[in-house]
Amino acid sequence: MLDQTFSLIDIPSLLTLTFLEGILSVDNALALALIVRHLPPMEKKKALFVGLVSAIILRALGILSAAYLIQIFWIQIAGGAYLLYLACSHLLTQSKNKEKKGKAKKPSFWKVVILVELTDFAFAVDSILAGLALIGVRFTPPHLPPKIWIVYFGGIMGIILMRFAARLFTSLIERFPGLELGAHLIVGWIGLKLILEASLKATIAYYTGLPTWLGILFWVGVVAFFLSSFFFKKKGSIDSNS
Repeated sequence: MLDQTFSLIDIPSLLTLTFLEGILSVDNALALALIVRHLPPMEKKKALFVGLVSAIILRALGILSAAYLIQIFWIQIAGGAYLLYLACSHLLTQSKNKEKKGKAKKPSFWKVVILVELTDFAFAVDSILAGLALIGVRFTPPHLPPKIWIVYFGGIMGIILMRFAARLFTSLIERFPGLELGAHLIVGWIGLKLILEASLKATIAYYTGLPTWLGILFWVGVVAFFLSSFFFKKKGSIDSNS
């Protein structure tokens, strides 16, 4: 770790990785916004702050053991399964008695924090591997390459961007209630993506990422769900006025 090197040609890689981490953090932020949405305003900030500190530690530990992370595909499967559960649970609850919504038991602060940490960890595995693949790191222990600091920097920037995005999505969901349904659909879509990627990693010896057409399909789905959420909002406002 002490033989890290820097040169001017590292700057494009640094900027590219920071941008990539920011994009990868969007889906993580959506999940976090939904997890903390039931907490009071002050507890929301606390949950995101605690999550920020521990997520940095988790990602740093993840980078140190990056050569082994590619083998832990089941973590992504578990994370994807939880996101699917989050989406399906919301849809099923919404289709039942809406008058019980206000009486529903809300999760405690620390339960939400634990869910935030588990979500961070699942997404961190995918994010770190993407960063290592971008700078061309081989997944072979025990030595870390001299450019691993780029992945550290990009990963930490991604976490910070994720937290800002999480607060943005939380405020948007409060301002536009219809976005909550759209966000849950997106989270379920993200869960499917995580499970698919983990399955490919488990079956392909040298997995380098989703095929381009699948990546495009994923983002088309995200945009479609997001835009459709405004129709959900419009429908809700019509019902309330009638």
